[in-house]
Amino acid sequence: MGIVPEGGAVDPVALAAQARASIPIVDPGIETSPDADQQTYAQVTTWLWIDGSWWKTYTATASAGRVSATVTASPVSASWSTGDGGNVTCDGPGVEWRRGLDDDDTYCSHVYRQSSAGREGNAYPLTVTVSFEVTWSSNVGGGGALEGLERTSSRSLRVGEIQAVETE
Repeated sequence: MGIVPEGGAVDPVALAAQARASIPIVDPGIETSPDADQQTYAQVTTWLWIDGSWWKTYTATASAGRVSATVTASPVSASWSTGDGGNVTCDGPGVEWRRGLDDDDTYCSHVYRQSSAGREGNAYPLTVTVSFEVTWSSNVGGGGALEGLERTSSRSLRVGEIQAVETE
């Protein structure tokens, strides 16, 4: 499909592809509780989330003359690989941990069963891949779904053990 404004034919679908390629989405930041900058523990629920200010709709527009196509990318899920063989898929960014919340106040968590001691770097690789649905529209009509996008981040997560000793 081509539109012919002054200056030549313009394909809104090609403009949509250009806009899709230019969407400014940086890789997501990984947050955990207990804090991944410190250490989490085996047999303790580890909350997983992505900053809510990152989890939003992103747009980009490409134009040629008076014809433009706007692409919208919306995050739909976060798939976590926990490094110990576990996988968690969350239909949202997760819940930021705050003092006073119970473990069942999050829908995005993982329980490590073993310490990461002895692993490379004494840590598990924690990876999140966020999937986006992508749509487009044009000021001259047309639009629909485009191939989705993904953004991935990784970090190391040390998992320790807490030992209890019965004294009685």
